[in-house]
Amino acid sequence: MRRIVQTRRTVRHFSASIHEKQNVDRKAFVGPIPPALDTVLNMLRHKERAARLGLQLPNVLLVGPPGTGKTQFARHLASLANLPLASCCVSEIFKDSYVGGPVRALDQLFDGSLFKSAPGLIFLDELDCFGKRNGGAQNKYYEHGLMHLLTKLDGFEDRKHALVVGASNNPSGIDKALLRPGRFDLIVELYLPSESARVALLQHHAAGFRYVMPLDFDALARATQGFSQAEVAAVPRIAALHAFQEARDAAVQMDFQEAVLQILANRENASHSFL
Repeated sequence: MRRIVQTRRTVRHFSASIHEKQNVDRKAFVGPIPPALDTVLNMLRHKERAARLGLQLPNVLLVGPPGTGKTQFARHLASLANLPLASCCVSEIFKDSYVGGPVRALDQLFDGSLFKSAPGLIFLDELDCFGKRNGGAQNKYYEHGLMHLLTKLDGFEDRKHALVVGASNNPSGIDKALLRPGRFDLIVELYLPSESARVALLQHHAAGFRYVMPLDFDALARATQGFSQAEVAAVPRIAALHAFQEARDAAVQMDFQEAVLQILANRENASHSFL
């Protein structure tokens, strides 16, 4: 006669480790600082020593494809050096249809109250808008703005420890006069983030969201090869949105993987739209 043994199922309850969201500055952090910018940062931090050597801060031109973090690097540099930041997009100042609009905008930027009592950082985005143009009244309009900017850059050395940072996706389009000595002396090329930089970026931006630990940031960094700074920064946000749509209280690894796939799909759709 077969003996029947009854067993009671044991149910195990696993308590997931949750990373609670934190307040993070998602705009400032950009990962490792390029060595050339690190030198500028050290000059800002040790102004007296730089002055004893007779050094003046070099104006910096950041170049690189869209999404490599040029604006974020300027913000981060100002934040690390504890400098007030004034910025403008060069293409925007030329939208002023009134005569003297660009000149007035540059005057407000360089001569504003922000830098009268303390050093600061001026950020000029889309600097290639000051490129050469062929003929016509519009060309004179740009030339007038360019000449005024050159005057400002040449006279700005009188302001101690002030720093001008420009940015361009298309450095070949920048007027050569802007690249002469004393104007933009330091050209820093920014590249797509490395794998270690992507890990740092993912960890930083994920800190602002609630997710289940452990999260394999190394695997996500490998999956995001070729991603720009902006695309990497978007991964945790899209993952959190995916978790919300799935009625979860915290994002899991699968949500982050779905976020990577969504960004890749958006790339594919964008490329097809130009075919």
